[in-house]
Amino acid sequence: MNKSEVKYINMGEQINIIIASDEQYLCHATITIISILSNTKSKSIMFYFLDEGIGKENREYIEWEVNKLNGNIKFINIDKEIFSKFYISGHIRQSAYYRLIAPNLLPVDAEKAIYVDSDLIVGDDIVKLFKENIDEYIIGAVEDSKQDLNRLKGLGINNQHYFNSGVLLINLIKWREANVTEKAFQFAIDNPAKLIYWDQDTLNAVLGGEWYQLDTKWNVQTVFFELEEYKKVCSNPSIIHFTTDIKPWHIYSEHPYRQLYLEYREKTRWNNISLINDRLLDRMSLGTKLIVFGTGNHAERIVGNLPFEVAYFVDNDERKYRTIFLDKLVNKPSSILSENKDDIAVIIASMYTKEIGNQLKKLGFEKDIHFFELHS
Repeated sequence: MNKSEVKYINMGEQINIIIASDEQYLCHATITIISILSNTKSKSIMFYFLDEGIGKENREYIEWEVNKLNGNIKFINIDKEIFSKFYISGHIRQSAYYRLIAPNLLPVDAEKAIYVDSDLIVGDDIVKLFKENIDEYIIGAVEDSKQDLNRLKGLGINNQHYFNSGVLLINLIKWREANVTEKAFQFAIDNPAKLIYWDQDTLNAVLGGEWYQLDTKWNVQTVFFELEEYKKVCSNPSIIHFTTDIKPWHIYSEHPYRQLYLEYREKTRWNNISLINDRLLDRMSLGTKLIVFGTGNHAERIVGNLPFEVAYFVDNDERKYRTIFLDKLVNKPSSILSENKDDIAVIIASMYTKEIGNQLKKLGFEKDIHFFELHS
């Protein structure tokens, strides 16, 4: 759809939804968008897509999907250098911090918006959430599953409430009046040692517990499925949020709603993509020796779902050297230096994908040639 074709929506009626993604998460962001549009009757949905350079072809594809389902979309370019000083680790990317600046990027006459992560599925009409009354609050959110009182005090929060930032109902007027973006930027840059949950810790610290608690159904987090008190809401969630580092697109995911995710994926251009890296499949078809880096729960799940035989494991924990894991020997990482690079494939089976990837690069191995990430 060209700019001239974008239908006019009265700002008072428009349902503003903010979502962010880079190229690697584009498939999942598209699924989130499709799930929103598939479960609403509204034709006034406007997506503000915070874009870290996904490219013209991908923009046109997403635009086509949105228009097909009677939605509208505007792309907002994000300069990731703005966030270069922000702390990241594990599976988190800089795009996680984009929600901190998002409210300042929407039209000045927009009064309200919903921010959604790109690792969730919406199964209810998003308009119901948008119409929640938060006139007296900066945001509405769902309480997070992790309520560590010592950590809350460390962040300067003097109560027992801490929210999950994956779904936020934002009062844009109050957000701007309170200069939340500026305060959040300053806190994140000044306090990297305090940030375990990145942008989420930042917002909780800045807002100090002053936020409206939404019904839990609007952000049903993965751990809720293991807790008895959430049994009822888990049976009929309005938003399913895949919050852990194990996502439904991982071959070893056991999430109760994994199949729903895959059904939505079938509606996208990624419907035929294997859950296993294609380059890895090519390497293994040549009889390559498989080595797995990691010996924790992630490794156990991965190996249990791989159609390949593992030669041995490596791990950074010296206590595990020369022990047996899943009937295979555990070696130190440097042991792979004795192998012919062209004859092996290393799978990273740890939540510390980025860190281990950098470690392997320093040893002279190349991503998607000698080592592969299934956990990303």
